[in-house]
Amino acid sequence: MKLTSVISFLSLFVFLLLATPALAQESAGLGIAPSLIEEPADPGQTISDTLTIKNLSDIEVTYYLFTRDISDVTDSGRPLYAEEGLPATGYELSSWVTLSEGQITIPPQGEKQVAVTIAVPTDASPGSHFGAIFASVNPPDSVDLGAAVGFQVANIVSIRVAGDATEKAVVRSFQTDKFLYGSKTVDFTANLENRGNVLVRPRGAVDVYNMFGSKVASVPINESLGGLFPNATREFATQWADTGLGFGKYAAELSLVYGEQGKAQSSLYAATTFWVLPWAIIRPLLIALAVLFIVSYFVIRGVIRKQVQQLSGGRRLVRKTGGSEPSIFILATITMLIVTAFVLFVLLLLFA
Repeated sequence: MKLTSVISFLSLFVFLLLATPALAQESAGLGIAPSLIEEPADPGQTISDTLTIKNLSDIEVTYYLFTRDISDVTDSGRPLYAEEGLPATGYELSSWVTLSEGQITIPPQGEKQVAVTIAVPTDASPGSHFGAIFASVNPPDSVDLGAAVGFQVANIVSIRVAGDATEKAVVRSFQTDKFLYGSKTVDFTANLENRGNVLVRPRGAVDVYNMFGSKVASVPINESLGGLFPNATREFATQWADTGLGFGKYAAELSLVYGEQGKAQSSLYAATTFWVLPWAIIRPLLIALAVLFIVSYFVIRGVIRKQVQQLSGGRRLVRKTGGSEPSIFILATITMLIVTAFVLFVLLLLFA
């Protein structure tokens, strides 16, 4: 009886221990729409918009609204928010943003709209400016901007100020994760750098060609139109996956365009190569060729000895018989090269 009570108590304790974080996350459920405000603007122009804050939990929650500048982005595209006291980057805009409310209380499963006004200064520098509007369950001074979504969410704001803007992106590297593959499942990574002062959204494809120059695939890259922050680098990845067998050397060509829609587009190009060798087929062939080489060696050796014995009338010719060893090896090697060339030719016809 005591053992049963102890087990019941431990089960209840474990349940509460596991359930508490889940309930806390649910009670802090929070949504914001739209997730992105991206507009062109002239110096001195005012932009008006509306955010919808959603309480996704089952209790009434008070949220705090505030702004932050984006100082940089990681290689994966995650924004890094500026901290107080750091030098200005020239891409700030949080001081341009005015919110109709800084604190709101929303009932369970409810939502509330907040007016957003973005006043672009008359002396704003041309190019892109970035910031974020946060909704959080904690006051701005106590917020950790690395906290998980659910306790706070952010709307990204990107304003492109008209003027002498520079659009310039380059490909720093384009490569596969390996040089040799056993199947046609290849991961491509393009590392791009934005050397201009505006956000760019490169888009395009990776074209794959076999050793005969025939295009065998075209794989889109950055279909989500992820942005590349000014003076920053970012990796864009895609994958070519084909169920068919492949063989030989392949070439991949990266072709991207970027720039404002409706205007002249800038282009980027890079190329790389890789090999596909179907080990499921080649490994048994290599074993068979090795066995064939050994068999050929001994067969040719036996044939030559037999010929020597017939020519000598059965007499022992130590020097002549011993001198035939290099010739046996050469003949076996030539036979192997011919067989190998034939096998490679057949593989090319079947898989390339």
